[in-house]
Formats: sequence, structure tokens, C-alpha cells
Amino acid sequence: MRLKRMGMGALALLGACVSGPEGGVSAEPLPSVDHHLHLMGPTMRAVADGDPLLPAVETPAELTRLLEERSRRYNDAAALAELYTEDSVSSAQTRRGWLQGREAVAASLARPFGRPYRLVPAYVRQQGDTAQISGYYVRGEEPSRQNIGYFHIVARRDASGRWRIASEIQRFPVPEANPGTTAAEVVAALDASGVRRAVVLSTAFWGDGPVLPVDNPYPLVMAENDWTALEAARYPDRLIAFCSFNPVADHALAELERCAANRVFRGLKFSFAMSGVDLKNPAHVARLRQVFAAANARRLAIVAHTRGGNDYSNEHVEIFLSQVMTAAPDIPVQIAHLWGGEGYSESALRAFAEAVAARRPGTANLYFDVSEVWADISGTASTATQQMLAQRIRQIGLDRILFGSDGRTPPDQAWRLFRARVPLQDREFRIIASNVAPYAR
Repeated sequence: MRLKRMGMGALALLGACVSGPEGGVSAEPLPSVDHHLHLMGPTMRAVADGDPLLPAVETPAELTRLLEERSRRYNDAAALAELYTEDSVSSAQTRRGWLQGREAVAASLARPFGRPYRLVPAYVRQQGDTAQISGYYVRGEEPSRQNIGYFHIVARRDASGRWRIASEIQRFPVPEANPGTTAAEVVAALDASGVRRAVVLSTAFWGDGPVLPVDNPYPLVMAENDWTALEAARYPDRLIAFCSFNPVADHALAELERCAANRVFRGLKFSFAMSGVDLKNPAHVARLRQVFAAANARRLAIVAHTRGGNDYSNEHVEIFLSQVMTAAPDIPVQIAHLWGGEGYSESALRAFAEAVAARRPGTANLYFDVSEVWADISGTASTATQQMLAQRIRQIGLDRILFGSDGRTPPDQAWRLFRARVPLQDREFRIIASNVAPYAR
């Protein structure tokens, strides 16, 4: 969600051309609408805190190997368990308090993330067979490194001489990786990129779920949504505002009604991952149906990040389509990041594509934005995977595919990256560039 400072002249020049999938350059038009950006106001900045970032430090070779293995095995519970002591504990991303035992710790740590990350130490202290390591969970390299969270690890050396993790404490997100983003900054970025309008999504959901557990979050949610509406109202011809909240929270329906009463908002943004939504939990599905039905009654569009954890698959999509989408047959529902968010899920994308192609109930008004698709497949996607992405996009239908950047990459650069990494034809990219969601027309 980070909106970087951009040089107007350089980006305006770059925005005049876009790279095709074969690496050539053609004078193709940029999309007129970025369907996935965020505003972040003072409320969420205060929740995230503003601690200064610390520089990376060197660690002893054995501890470096431990962190490297921890990074490499990030989503493999069985492999992660080998790195932890029998009596290890973790706070993880949960409201349940401490997790105990290597299997429970490893299972929890392996679940939330769909894309790789690294552990970069900023503080190390070793005393005999015990070491404390504090630092950041990060993605990418300098100068575009993204700090996504904090960690504090206590490691112990066992009788065999091997270091294992005795405790790991997590905190998300790192505030400096997500500074506040105002409407003026978004409009300046659009101007620099040559993109006319943007859909700006409130970040109220950040403080409304297990990732950033906050006591009594509802006042903060209301404050952030109110700020977002005021900001977007400054540029009514440029910005289209969506409010946000945890859709399974007790206050969900109340906040939906409040947002519906504010005519600045045209829709709702949900992040199942940030809100701890589990589509295999019947209670969560029942609450989602209520919220989607209420949005349908108020004619509020929805942008949904449907991945809730690392086990996300076609099973979750089937539940979402059959039990949630059917409650909102009359409004546009936009699936974020093409398949629902984070690391590429072929099974989830296949389930969406096949359902749309078969014209199943609940899919008539389903749309898909491609925000950060280029990042989620970067460096790991084979040619076959890239070809499969193009195939699924065609199966869904080009008219349902919406451009979005998510703000970590300037819109014009995001468009070029999408063109470079997804092997569609020029005429197909032109169709996507011209698409505008029904709620933005």
C-alpha cells in the first residue's frame, strides 16, 4: 500500500510508452482508471505507530544460517517445525494469545503468507548458548525493499550444537513501510503516471482484525472511514472512495449502514486476511452473507481480498461463490489481485475462471483486478505459469479484468510490469486498459 515519491518528469516520460510482453515498446494507452489504491490517514498511522527503522546488522554465521532456513521454509509447517525447540512459543498472528509447542508454532507461522519473505536482523546479542535477534520481515531488495513486520527471536543451542528457535514474537505491520497517503498525494501520482482516476480504498480494516489487535477498534474504524470520505471529496472527479471494516466483526452491519449514508462512498473494501476471515468457518460465512446482502440492498460495490491464509485454494473459492456471492446478485464484486491475494494460487484462479465461464449463480457481476499480479509471480513463475495466467484471464473474459496498482508501484510502472509478465496480445491489453468498473462509470 506504499505510495512512493515520484519524479514528475521522469515518470511522465516513461508513461508515454509501455512495454509489450515480448519486451518491445509501443505507444499503447495507459489505463484511465486505477481500480485499487489506498488512502491512509492519521488514525491508522497512529495505530501502526511511527518507530524509526533500524539498519541491518551482521550476525554470527550459525545464526545467519538459522535465519536463512527460517526464511526459506516460511510456508512449510513440517520443515519449519524442525527449526524450533519442543517447548517453543510464539505470538504469531492470532487473538488466542501464546501458541506452545513446535508443531503448533510452525503450523501458525506457515499459514498467513502466500509469498516469500526474509528475516533481516537489526539487533543481535549472543550470550553462551542463548541468542536474541530482533529485526524485520522484508520483501525485495534495496532500494525498493518493503518492511512488512517486526520479529523478536530467542534462539538456543542444543546439546548437538545446533541452534533452534525457542520463541518468536511477531508484530505487523512496520509503520514506516506504510506512511500515510493523502488524496493530494494520490492525485499527484496519477498526474505523474498519466492515469486519470483512481479507486481509493480506506485502510480502516488495518486496525479491525487480528494482524493489528486493537482494544475497542470501532471508534478508530469510524474515524479512518470518515477521514477517507473527506479526503476523496476534495477530488470528486478524480477519486472514487470505498470504506472498509472487518466484515465478521460485531460492528460490521452498523458500519455498513453508516458508510451507505455517506454518499461519497461507492463501495466497501474487505481483506479476509487482515480481518481473520475463515471461509471454512460457518459462523464467518453466515456473517459474510449478511454483510454482502446488506451491501446488495444499499447498492454498494465490494472489493474483496478473499485469501484468508496460506491454505487458500479452490475449496475457499467454492464456498465464497456458492454461499457468499449468491447473497449479492445485483452489485459489482471485484476480486482483488486476480485470484484473491498474495502468492499465486492456480487452484483458486481456476475455480473462479471456470465458475465465470459456466455462468454460475453469483458470477454475473464478478470482476477481477490485476493489482500486484506482476509482483506475486515475479522471479518464481515459469513460462507455463505465465501462459496459464493468460489462459485464465481469457477464460474469465477480458471485459471483467480491471487494472489496479495497489500503490506500492506507481500506476504507469505497474501497467508496464503487468504487460511484461503476462503474455497477452496487444489488442487484449488495450481492452483491459479501456475497462472501467460499473461503479466508476
